[in-house]
Amino acid sequence: MCAIKGSARAATRIFSLPPFCPWSSTASYNKKVAKADYDLIGPPDPTSNIRPIKLKNPASKAEEELQKLQLQIWAFNHGFWKRHNMEFQECKDDFIKKTLEEKRAGGETTDSKKLTANELSVFYKLFLDDNYRDHREYTKNWLRLQTAFTWLSMKVKLLNFVHFRK
Repeated sequence: MCAIKGSARAATRIFSLPPFCPWSSTASYNKKVAKADYDLIGPPDPTSNIRPIKLKNPASKAEEELQKLQLQIWAFNHGFWKRHNMEFQECKDDFIKKTLEEKRAGGETTDSKKLTANELSVFYKLFLDDNYRDHREYTKNWLRLQTAFTWLSMKVKLLNFVHFRK
């Protein structure tokens, strides 16, 4: 668990898992970090591999708007990758099962329940080709959200700078 002071880029301290992570095995965490001075980032979700975030209390309306957009982007990424990874694993399992059955029906004797990297590369290519439009749509929406986030971040930084100068 990283507690990040003010920025989501540089980890400043390491702490135990906070209680807002539904899959965490522990509910203990450092009380100092629980204050609203830090953004909290939890362990990756087991399905989407996206880390949950808990943002510090906003100092202004502009920061609150920025945090809402940040959480919207997080939810967008989490939803897409959770669905995608579940579909990928399901399709991969089906492909392996089908390929091993075809090998056995063809007279090949295989002791293992695994395929070679070359055999799996066929699946990876098929899966990427079948999901090309989904990935293209995801990228387009992600870029739109990130552009809005960048502009809003610049607005917040400018407002904070002007407020600091007064």
